[in-house]
Amino acid sequence: MEQQKLLFPQVFAFFYFLFSIFFFFSHILFIRLYEKEEFIMENKLRDHFLKNMGVSSLEKVNDMFRKSYANQYRIDHLTDAVELVKKFKEQKITIVGDYDVDGVSSTSILMLSLRWAGFTNVSYRIPKRFTEGFGINMNIVNEIDEGLVITCDNGVAQVDVIHALKEKGISVLILDHHEASVDETKHPVYPDADVLIDPDAVPGSADFDGYCGAGLCYRFACELL
Repeated sequence: MEQQKLLFPQVFAFFYFLFSIFFFFSHILFIRLYEKEEFIMENKLRDHFLKNMGVSSLEKVNDMFRKSYANQYRIDHLTDAVELVKKFKEQKITIVGDYDVDGVSSTSILMLSLRWAGFTNVSYRIPKRFTEGFGINMNIVNEIDEGLVITCDNGVAQVDVIHALKEKGISVLILDHHEASVDETKHPVYPDADVLIDPDAVPGSADFDGYCGAGLCYRFACELL
């Protein structure tokens, strides 16, 4: 009995040692499997991201950002837009945005950049979501009698509304990223704005056609300031 009592702590210590070794290596194995699974998931997310961006590697993404920082992405008529706006520095300018995040952000960028550039007679109008719907409309046209209208995140599809502004002798700059209206033959119909910037609606008018409205307004602000 005394010998068995003496052996019990030794046996317990031996099995405890085996359990500790098993637990240690199991933990290491679990971490390795988790890291491998995490690595596979990261690769899948990376590949999905690259596919959506239309590039083959992260270095290509970095090249896109370097090109953007250097302001090397062409947008046709951006200089024309700035020159048009400068003509109205002492006159009334109305920014017509939209009620969604992109429209509100676009409006804010334009308001702030114009004020920083010294424009003092600048106002904005956001369409009423439930009673007026998306973008510039005839209610807004009837409120404006002079000056320059800048539509942001809308305007390219509102051909008749823009024509009504032009009929009143009001100049129009459109900064939009939506698709244009089409006629019976499925050909795009563009509004008769003084300057129209919409890389998505006008093929070949920019090196990059994936801008949101706020992105186009930011590019305009950079050119203005």
